[in-house]
Amino acid sequence: MRVLGIDPGFGRLGVAVIDDDHGHVRVLMNDCLETSSKLSFLERLLILHTEVTRSIEAYKPDCMGLEKLFFFKNQKTAMDVAHVRGMLMALAGIKKIPIKEFTPLQVKQTLVGYGRADKKQMKKMIQMLFKLKSSPILDDAADALAIAWCALRWK
Repeated sequence: MRVLGIDPGFGRLGVAVIDDDHGHVRVLMNDCLETSSKLSFLERLLILHTEVTRSIEAYKPDCMGLEKLFFFKNQKTAMDVAHVRGMLMALAGIKKIPIKEFTPLQVKQTLVGYGRADKKQMKKMIQMLFKLKSSPILDDAADALAIAWCALRWK
């Protein structure tokens, strides 16, 4: 089972690909796609579309794990992230990739066993689960791995 995990955003989008080969789980790719605030929102959306499409074509995932919008203090930010999610969902539909969606609470509960876990706890658990030498530096990259893990575990 190969899973593409995505932490949606338009300034920074976390992306991870993990592979489960009969219980041996490994990270194939983990990164943050960043777009410049100097670009229009449409330009940023197109960059993200192109890069996620490249990841799909390179890794051929069996499913996509995607974080649900949960809470944003800024309504404009929430709307823009919703547009990114819509683009990702359409892309998954076009590529015939099933989507599994998770709230941040579900991700934390699945990964750490505690729905109010902080970022430090999440990163430590990611490092242990995937046997990484160090935890991901950027929160978005760590979140993408956590979301991919959830999609793998919630079959």
